[in-house]
Amino acid sequence: MKILLIDILDNENKIQTKYYSLGLGYLVSFLPKDIREKIDIKIINNQSEKEIDFFKPDIVGLSCVSQNFNRAKEIAKFCKERNIIVIIGKGHISSIPECLDKNMDIGIIGEGEQTFSEIVEMFIKKEFTQENLKKIKGIIFHSENNLIQTQARPLISDLDSIPFPDRALLNIKKGDNFYMFTSRGCPYKCRFCFSSRFWGKVRFHSAKYVVDEIKYLIDHYKPLRITFCDDLFIADIKRLREIVELIKEQKFYKKVKFTISARANLINDNSVKLIKEMGADIVCLGLESGNETVLKFLKDDLANMQDNIAAIKYLKKYNLQVSASFIIGSPSETREQILETLDFIKKSKLDLFEINVLLPLPGTPIWEDALQKGLVSVDMDWSKLNGDFLHNYKNYIILSEKLDRYELKYLYSLFLKERKKRRFKLLIKYIFTRPKEIIFFIKNKLKRKFVH
Repeated sequence: MKILLIDILDNENKIQTKYYSLGLGYLVSFLPKDIREKIDIKIINNQSEKEIDFFKPDIVGLSCVSQNFNRAKEIAKFCKERNIIVIIGKGHISSIPECLDKNMDIGIIGEGEQTFSEIVEMFIKKEFTQENLKKIKGIIFHSENNLIQTQARPLISDLDSIPFPDRALLNIKKGDNFYMFTSRGCPYKCRFCFSSRFWGKVRFHSAKYVVDEIKYLIDHYKPLRITFCDDLFIADIKRLREIVELIKEQKFYKKVKFTISARANLINDNSVKLIKEMGADIVCLGLESGNETVLKFLKDDLANMQDNIAAIKYLKKYNLQVSASFIIGSPSETREQILETLDFIKKSKLDLFEINVLLPLPGTPIWEDALQKGLVSVDMDWSKLNGDFLHNYKNYIILSEKLDRYELKYLYSLFLKERKKRRFKLLIKYIFTRPKEIIFFIKNKLKRKFVH
């Protein structure tokens, strides 16, 4: 039996092609050993139909976000013409299960490890019937002319029961930048983010599990840097302290650098000391806006400009590199408020920042607002959710009630100009302080250029 897992990407989107799908790696590693021995499984991060014809899988699993759903439907149609079972998972189908295309057999809703394992086992045992599918929790499938959604699957309470993701199938090279998840979920409910809805309550890997995985990566791949992709790596300060103590006991201590994410209100002298002590040198913050009113709209009443300013100050005090993300284009945000954010960035000591124009992603409160206004629908052209505003502005869903797409494009270009200055300044600094990472960056750039 053959299974092909495909991460549906937009090859023109540099952000998407930069990362590999740990989610698919988890699906593979979670399969019981007796099942794993009976299948030939492969993971690819492109969508070549030639790959499908060459491999001739019995099952194709698609991992897909909303903006790439059009492409997922094309791949599904190609597969059904060859009588291949098609399963789809990830954020889009979990947020809007009723979007399951006629050429897709099963949609996995929410966490997929246990569900995928049960589906594969059913297929191996030749028990793949609609009656048996009804017994599997956390899926949606077609039954005649209807969609059947089964009972929700309980969350995996013990994250340590999930093995490390199978990176061997992800075709990762030694020395690459590596990514890890040490928790699932987020305790906050930002209006633009679906993480808390998709993952449910916050759950953490133990400190020991985290450090064991770091050690595994260093022993097998010798990474220059490990980035923790958690929504909030430092949310549990007790666990953070335990991770730091365990890292300090390892031979790799101070031989690998870490990038972490944090929320501004959790940054203080205590947390920053621990971040620095563990060997992290880059901290990513979701600051979102330089205007108090817009900030509270995007995040919640707990967010405030005072915390944002203090967070940068604390991190720079310990000589940490600070990167932040910002969002413009909220419904009631004015031109003046957007320029306030730009002014905040210019006056700040941020090393880097990313700028995005607000998008209504399925599973978020912003999506629900846009749905009520008729700006989106479940049968829309999903390419309109492509977040690359610079190249997609003519097709972009504009949520602003104050500015049109051309005014937003001009304001967006001002942020890009400021970002370019900071990138150049940081590049010069890196040449002298991080030559190995510069060489790796150039190699990766060349590789992506010729591959894509």
